[in-house]
Amino acid sequence: MSLFSPKFKRREQGITNYKKRFSMLKSKLPRVVVRVTNKRVLTHATEFMEKGDKTTVFVDSAHLKTFGWKHSIKSIPAAYLTGVLLASTMKERGLNHDCIIDLGIKTNTKGSRIFAVLKGAADAGLKFPHSTDYFPSDDRVSGKHIDTYRKTDVSKDFADLKAKIMSGAAKVVKSEKKKAKSTKTKAVKENKEDTKTRKHS
Repeated sequence: MSLFSPKFKRREQGITNYKKRFSMLKSKLPRVVVRVTNKRVLTHATEFMEKGDKTTVFVDSAHLKTFGWKHSIKSIPAAYLTGVLLASTMKERGLNHDCIIDLGIKTNTKGSRIFAVLKGAADAGLKFPHSTDYFPSDDRVSGKHIDTYRKTDVSKDFADLKAKIMSGAAKVVKSEKKKAKSTKTKAVKENKEDTKTRKHS
């Protein structure tokens, strides 16, 4: 009799850590999912339902372009602004309650874009367990380090857009159901492709 115990398909593919997922489920709190791909930053608020997870808010760093952001949408400043936009959108829709963070199965580095998203969400009032020790510095978040060597105006545009989002002037409009589903499906596909690339690199 073989003692080999095969892994679940999604665990084998590097998509889901069932041990972590079960601990999240026991908390009975909605979770905020953060993923960073090679092209953009993806975030969404999800609630556990018997028939499957229900996404209540989806915010993509590509949304920043609609508010006048003309810089990279995969940088640390863009990640921070995405976190601010997510928290502001959740607050506007009455979802600004306690939650937990789902960072996936990847090993995350201190000061990385994922933690920039969390810093933005925390600064905008989202309540979740966290340690500020892992957050990037204010200079990196605002893009001053980019301005230093590229002679750009990222930090100025960052401050303007952050103020715009915090004041409620920049909002994520609820898209039509079909369009929103298409955008999310494309984003999930990007994340899977990025996972495969990292796995085989």
